[in-house]
Amino acid sequence: MGPILSKDKYLLRSIAIIISMCFSFLASEAQVTDSLKIYFRSGSSQYDPSYKGNAERMDNFIKRIDEIERDSVNYTIYKIEYSAAASLEGSVSFNRYISQKRFESIVGYINNKVRVSEELIVSTVLGEDWEALLEMIADVEFKNKDKVLEIAMDNNLSDADKELQIKQIDNRKTWEYLLKTFYPEMRYCEAVVY
Repeated sequence: MGPILSKDKYLLRSIAIIISMCFSFLASEAQVTDSLKIYFRSGSSQYDPSYKGNAERMDNFIKRIDEIERDSVNYTIYKIEYSAAASLEGSVSFNRYISQKRFESIVGYINNKVRVSEELIVSTVLGEDWEALLEMIADVEFKNKDKVLEIAMDNNLSDADKELQIKQIDNRKTWEYLLKTFYPEMRYCEAVVY
């Protein structure tokens, strides 16, 4: 075979780029990310399918995990990260405890439906999720918002002291508003699949 002409070099380079793009696309497809967020009633760690659309989200998540497991040629689960949290009612220690129980409840439920190796599970038990509260109230206007933000962001205060100070604002009216408006979204267990 003679020397490769510049036209042939161009053609070979183009083919190499197309093949590379195809493999990149397949590699990115193989790293499927899916997620699930399950909400809990106040003080509960039991999975309740009838609460806040949990059943539909759980069913879809389990179907997706099952699809990934059955198509192990094209997809691989590298890890599942769980995080569990509680709203600010109750003591700090109870909220950490209930977060742990929420994690165990959801992992147990999912593992009854589809087998996932324990080696793939990474967990974070958040207890009280102050970051979630800050994110939720960031774009919402309400009376005493500035006071709540100041207290919530004060790193010199313990979580218990933050709660106490927020409860003292206008005879608990702000606390009650937060309780009804934001706290239900803070009682969750989330799973993210990589």
